[in-house]
Amino acid sequence: MLNLLFVLFITFASVVLPYESGDRCITPNGELATCVPVHSCTHIFESLLSLNLEVLEFAKESQCQSNKETLICCGNATSLNLKAEFPMGRLIPNKSTCGIQDGTNRIYGGQLTTLEEFPWMALLSYIDGSEVRSFKCGGSVINSRYVLTAAHCIRINPALGISLHSVRLGEWNVTSDEDCEESGNECADLVIDLKIEKQIPHPMYSMRTGENDIGLLRLERNVEFSAYIMPICLPLNGGDKRLSNKSLVVSGWGATEYGPQSEVKLKLNVPIVSNEQCQKALGHRGTITPNQLCAGGETGRDACQGDSGGPLMSSWELQDMKTQWYLEGIVSWGSKCGVLGYPGIYTRVSKYLLWIIDNVEEF
Repeated sequence: MLNLLFVLFITFASVVLPYESGDRCITPNGELATCVPVHSCTHIFESLLSLNLEVLEFAKESQCQSNKETLICCGNATSLNLKAEFPMGRLIPNKSTCGIQDGTNRIYGGQLTTLEEFPWMALLSYIDGSEVRSFKCGGSVINSRYVLTAAHCIRINPALGISLHSVRLGEWNVTSDEDCEESGNECADLVIDLKIEKQIPHPMYSMRTGENDIGLLRLERNVEFSAYIMPICLPLNGGDKRLSNKSLVVSGWGATEYGPQSEVKLKLNVPIVSNEQCQKALGHRGTITPNQLCAGGETGRDACQGDSGGPLMSSWELQDMKTQWYLEGIVSWGSKCGVLGYPGIYTRVSKYLLWIIDNVEEF
């Protein structure tokens, strides 16, 4: 009986990330929980024995895929309320749709993106005293109402004389009204410019040290997803150890407080640098904490290719040959741009999941 049960359970599963027992996770109803062996999660294990199709579906969505054992994202016993309405289900990116894009997934150094690549990327528009608007930061769509960015893009330096005005979604070439392939066979949907209903910088953000450099923007209305506007996945399951020896990707227009550097969205592979190596390279220029991660440090290959506040991403192959992207870091700061031996510093998103969940309101 138990052998049949596990065959049924595993048949439903799909590979996303490798997890280990003890990793933090999010249940299908949005509860922060822990990955444990399935037999240790008593309320789900006992419910599975009934072979109820609803329970099997819930268990499928709760699975923490592991290469070693069958793990389940185990929350409170009350979480197995299959008839209840769980509002967090749409506040956190759905794994069945987030981070998946159309088109090629091949990444090369400093290459232009295609129209549909990284459709979760946002551009932040600022306005100065003369009503002139410009793009000076980036962000990432995490659901149909919220964009995740850096706190320094919200609490902008007053000396710059600008203020955050709106968010643009679906952009590729900032100089054209309509973005099309050179062949003309495909054109993207027109961009969407949205006002910001609420700005939420992390309350403990330090402009001096760059610590807690993360913030949320609640848009004026919900957006409809398309091939050119999609949410990226948050690293809800699996510990940071899953990133060992993995190359990450930064993308954007090179937008900083001082303006954009590229007309078209770029992409670039950057190697992860350990916090220890990063601290040694930076020396007295700054302190790297566990809430940050470092990447880059190769000549001409750094976050200057991306946007301040934009995403540092990991990609994972799915069973259906598609690739799923996860938001690992937010472009924060760096000592030198694209200089050998000086990595870029990113806010480590996995350390702020509870803060994100606490500050994303129902819509």
